[in-house]
Amino acid sequence: MAVLVIGGIVAAVILRKRQSEELKEFADIFSYTAELLAAGDSVRESIFNCYESLVILLMNRGFLRRDFETVREFEMAIRKAIPISEEAISSLDSMFEEARYSRNEMSNEHKSQAQESLTTVVNEINQLDMIPAR
Repeated sequence: MAVLVIGGIVAAVILRKRQSEELKEFADIFSYTAELLAAGDSVRESIFNCYESLVILLMNRGFLRRDFETVREFEMAIRKAIPISEEAISSLDSMFEEARYSRNEMSNEHKSQAQESLTTVVNEINQLDMIPAR
């Protein structure tokens, strides 16, 4: 009986550590993109690279089936992967759609909005201590 209890505790600790590492990977992608924008890198390129990094991470975690999904399908994968607010998800969607599909010049206003979106998402991820069961 003691072996089962100890085994259960060890399994719970390992699961919690893996989930914490997953959350950190997501937060790191968003933080890195915010740093690139703050350093003056191209807004469109930085956001697009963020999107691509997230696609790879989500594919590796089994949330996306293929790399040519739409932003809306991508949104569904993010919802499943990390429980962040509707406001944060909408903000990310807008940022990714503008960078990926718009031909408009991305201005300092876009940069500011992107930084705000990224900061909001990172803050929400940092407040999570565990990913809910899927």
